[in-house]
Amino acid sequence: MGGRLEFVDLQHELKDKGIDWDLPICCDSQKSNYSFLRVQMRGDFSFHREKGVWIEDAEHDEKCLRLLRLAKKRYCDLVLFPEYCISEQVIVNIIEDESLWPENHKLWVLPCQGMEKEKFDSLIKKLSDLDGVFLLDTACNSWGVLSNRFVNALFYCFLACRDGKPTLCLVPQLKTQPMGDRNCLCEQAGMTIGNMIFTLGNRLLTLLCADSMNNELTWQALQNEGLQMSGLTILHPQLNGHPKDAVFSRLRWELFEHGKAGTYITCNWAAGTTLSRSGRQEAEETLALSWSCVYLKHADDISEKWEKKTSLHRENEQHGLFGAIMKPKRTEVWFSQSQEEALELIVPNFDQDGYGKTSVSDVHAQVRCCYDQDTQSWVEQAPSTKTLQQRIDRIAKKNPALYQSSCDVEDAYRFPLDTEERWDADRFFALALEAFPNNILEIDETENLSAWTLLLDEEDRKSAATQFDHFLYLIDILQGELPAQCAPLKAPHSFCYQTNKSGRPSINLRAAEQEALVAYAQTPHEARQYAKFLRDTECNGDEDLLRQFIRVFYFETKGRRLACEPVLSAEITQGRGTIVKGDITDGGIESDA
Repeated sequence: MGGRLEFVDLQHELKDKGIDWDLPICCDSQKSNYSFLRVQMRGDFSFHREKGVWIEDAEHDEKCLRLLRLAKKRYCDLVLFPEYCISEQVIVNIIEDESLWPENHKLWVLPCQGMEKEKFDSLIKKLSDLDGVFLLDTACNSWGVLSNRFVNALFYCFLACRDGKPTLCLVPQLKTQPMGDRNCLCEQAGMTIGNMIFTLGNRLLTLLCADSMNNELTWQALQNEGLQMSGLTILHPQLNGHPKDAVFSRLRWELFEHGKAGTYITCNWAAGTTLSRSGRQEAEETLALSWSCVYLKHADDISEKWEKKTSLHRENEQHGLFGAIMKPKRTEVWFSQSQEEALELIVPNFDQDGYGKTSVSDVHAQVRCCYDQDTQSWVEQAPSTKTLQQRIDRIAKKNPALYQSSCDVEDAYRFPLDTEERWDADRFFALALEAFPNNILEIDETENLSAWTLLLDEEDRKSAATQFDHFLYLIDILQGELPAQCAPLKAPHSFCYQTNKSGRPSINLRAAEQEALVAYAQTPHEARQYAKFLRDTECNGDEDLLRQFIRVFYFETKGRRLACEPVLSAEITQGRGTIVKGDITDGGIESDA
């Protein structure tokens, strides 16, 4: 660890140097929202304790430069790359080509690849001597810097004014905490350690990956520095194989624990990114999960509002952005899958009271771009894997049994596998499987999703294997001899999903003109409890609706005889004045009633 951590107000520091700087829109509480380009690239890294971490592929630089041009074309207010992404050459290219300079009120956050200390010092001197460019080297020359073999730094890049002329400003900030490395292969052995964190507009700062592990970086420390804790924005670019690890998430948990509203944005590398020891071909580590997220912490309870944002979820999922709520923490979590992509978002600015100022109070996905190798350009695309079956296909080698089982499902039962509406598929499973969490739009405090159908990581895949077995049990039940009270549901029938409406519960099965909500439970007790749950949540407590539309199948403990809840008598199932079209009680009775 270097000297004691310092927080430096960047605007004041620039003013002292004769630089006039208008705050970026993402730091301005008077602006209701900002456009944000988050870059999730895939790369093949080399690492060495003398040189740091870098990418040798020249094409990578071109991909970065094309993304900056895209940001200019899209007028993005904030651009964020992952840790160790930007080479020295890209920095030079930006300086030399004014068409690559960001416009006023825009902010680019450019985490640089590892660079030998002497080489980094030479770059800083070179940049300091350039006309039309202002380099603020405060963080590099701080007394508290602990110099070592290589440097891991980010560059803030923005436009300001000096002597009445537009000036490109570059502000390097050094990493303050090395990544944990038991074998001292890289950062622990050779990284220069800084001691300065810049604050922008008293409401934005950036942490480089393991910076979040710095014990001096606490909620209380930020508060002591006079930052606006309502509306605080923290950017967290990473090269991280374990992005959900509690060690890395400590600081955002402190944000979640307090009552103030704020935004925490992570940006990691895409799945398939490799890290190899310099001079060796085999990868020491391959990233499997990105977990690049936008966390919106609210001051007020948003549970009720969240449940009504169905259209927002559907809209964002068209661009590969998925949302979940951490209810106890009043926090929205917006995340993507792990493929390489550049995603443009509209992000709300919280005002000083912690509320969105105008009509834009949600995260909106705008454009998703993927790199096209043939045209060597970033091209707007929808997600390539829209259905559950497509997501299962992608992990076929890792889960051959799940893949084969999914392929064997017959046409009548393929709805949840083949629909492109993930929300509908999740709602189907939430209704059809008692063991499937009904709170599909939620995420727990270990950042694991309630629903597994995105198949993001190993935990999701384990859940998928269990839940899919229950799905197949339900199919087998519907294909066999049903209890007499379920006679109207026998084949031909098909799975579907239709949300509750007109005083009727949601349905997930159609048979001729009959409609029903069918489900599978593992035990008689669970079946009874689940039937009561569906009565309360889907039927508004109405016993008649429960009897008319809902069947929860289970096997009795003794004899394994198929049964279902609710159990209906002949008096209930015949001759009632409450029979309506689609009522599955018409004519069906329990055989032993």
